[in-house]
Amino acid sequence: MPDSDDIGDIGELELCRLARQRGITPNRPKADRKGWDVLLELPMVRLANPSFSLDLLPGALSCKVQVKTTMSDNARISLKLSNWHLMVTDSTPWFVARIVLDESLQVVDRHLIHVNEHWTASVLKRMRELDVCEAERLHKHELELKWNDDERLDAPEAEALEQRLRDAIGTDATAYAGTKKRWWQRVGYDESRRKRVQFTPGESPDFLEEQADFAIGLRARLPIARMRVEDLRFDLPKLEKDIVFQKDDYIELHEVPSLGISTVRLSRRDRSLVTELACQTHASWLIFPDLPPHRGKVRLACGPCSVIIRVTRPDSLPADQLQMTVSWRFGVADDEAIVSVQRSALVARAVRLLAGASVEPIRIEVECDFDERIRGFERDDFTTPDAVDPGVARFWATMERAWIVSTGIGLPADVQAAPRTVAMQQPAIDLMAAALNPDVRTANFRTIVDRDSEVPDTLGLVVCPTAQIGDHIAGMSLAIVGGTKLEKRTDGRIEVQVVNGELEIVDRWCAPAGKWSDAETRTRARGAREEMESRGVEWLVSPHEADSGGIEPVWRP
Repeated sequence: MPDSDDIGDIGELELCRLARQRGITPNRPKADRKGWDVLLELPMVRLANPSFSLDLLPGALSCKVQVKTTMSDNARISLKLSNWHLMVTDSTPWFVARIVLDESLQVVDRHLIHVNEHWTASVLKRMRELDVCEAERLHKHELELKWNDDERLDAPEAEALEQRLRDAIGTDATAYAGTKKRWWQRVGYDESRRKRVQFTPGESPDFLEEQADFAIGLRARLPIARMRVEDLRFDLPKLEKDIVFQKDDYIELHEVPSLGISTVRLSRRDRSLVTELACQTHASWLIFPDLPPHRGKVRLACGPCSVIIRVTRPDSLPADQLQMTVSWRFGVADDEAIVSVQRSALVARAVRLLAGASVEPIRIEVECDFDERIRGFERDDFTTPDAVDPGVARFWATMERAWIVSTGIGLPADVQAAPRTVAMQQPAIDLMAAALNPDVRTANFRTIVDRDSEVPDTLGLVVCPTAQIGDHIAGMSLAIVGGTKLEKRTDGRIEVQVVNGELEIVDRWCAPAGKWSDAETRTRARGAREEMESRGVEWLVSPHEADSGGIEPVWRP
């Protein structure tokens, strides 16, 4: 019976014989201490393109092979974990050749197993399971080698050997090394959950609720007492950090992560008055994947308007069904919230629909292609505000009219502005919206003029309201013609209140803010007044030509 060294030599010589038949150079080490038995150097592939530039010629290909020779076709082969670790971390391609001999020491079967991504994952998972103190004892642990029929070298064996090597390595040794490095860095990790973070709450009555709100951007800070961070690979945790916080410490997010864009459609049950909002989608499980499902939340945010969906799976429901409850949050945007005027108008419409939801059923549909858990959502039993705060309602009513103004004057549809900045110009926006609405025939407008003479019952008053929307200034020359109410003030001036006056657009325009001036406004006011005077209208002094303290218009639909 030959000893193991003799059997091993036969297997290595068989591999060398097949390699030489294909022009592959085999090199055997003088001392086998690095886990490989044969280094194979493949010949350069003949260039088929005569115009190929030689500076782009790829480097020579080589690989290391560990040869395992056995006398039994069903033999179990195990390799030392130290050898496996070298195979998966070395940038060179590695293979294991299995050679089977019969009783007369003739080769009867051959396999070539590529140490690929699958084996990289198997090795790293096995090492993950070991304690760190085993780092110097990897040679004491083993991992079994397995193979299949697809890895058999069928006749002609030498040709099959070369084809298998080239299929596995490719044509670029540098590219292969980069691919192998990515295997080593990434296998075993779930890209959506590479870390597990566990928090110990401070003195909080409902820390899970606070966690969910923090993860979707409803809370700016999360008070905690302790944080434990674990690296999660192959679902096996390894402690990275264990931090104990001082009293009143907290954590903040630089940016709330998003799943992407969702489409939220809000309408009446008959599908009238449809509002379609493109919302950023924030989910609590992106920050806290271990949060219990019944405490998870999804937030669909469109500027200052948010749809909050609480996702639950009660025991009474089938596994593929979810129960969801919906609530709404909306408010006044801060000065830094720059959004398109069109989107603000859509949010305003949503506020108006929700304000009447207590007396009229509302339909909600949510379409999210990236997450089956909230696709095609439609329910009736969601929470809506019983009443809208009057100040908030006025604010969003202004934003809804601002879109009418911007389209009526010719501003581009994608113009952006801070909603609060636009809402602060509500008197001008109201007057413009009223003039653009053909159904509006009533205006209430107060101003002071330096005219101490009798004023006819019917008069004309040219007003040029302007409002800055984004980087444009929109303006209108409005002629208000109708009955008046005059009150003489103690300072000798007359306070004029136009009641039931007709609004008529004499001129309208928009221009970049940098090219605008008060002189233009006054010029347009004079031109508009002259045009109306040609029609026989008697005028008070235009507010822009008077020394008054300004105008205080209020729109009454």
